Amino acid sequence: MLSVFDHIQPGREAVMADEVSERREWQVRCTTDRGGPARCSIEVSRGVVEVFGPDDRFAFGLDHDLLVDFRTSLDEAITRARADLHMQ
Repeated sequence: MLSVFDHIQPGREAVMADEVSERREWQVRCTTDRGGPARCSIEVSRGVVEVFGPDDRFAFGLDHDLLVDFRTSLDEAITRARADLHMQ
């Protein structure tokens, strides 16, 4: 079973020189397009939330109003997924 790991992947800088030294990367468990276990990351860089999929591939970035819209949609999707699990 994969667990969240605390170190930064080689070749990736967690904090750029001109940014504050607060946490800027979160490792999360995810799945590949074939359903296998993988590690993904969520990073913050200069006010933009960036999501990286398995193999450290950039998936998408969100800033300003996009963050609010994404969060709303994600919360609704989570609610639907939970309801689906209770229906089984």
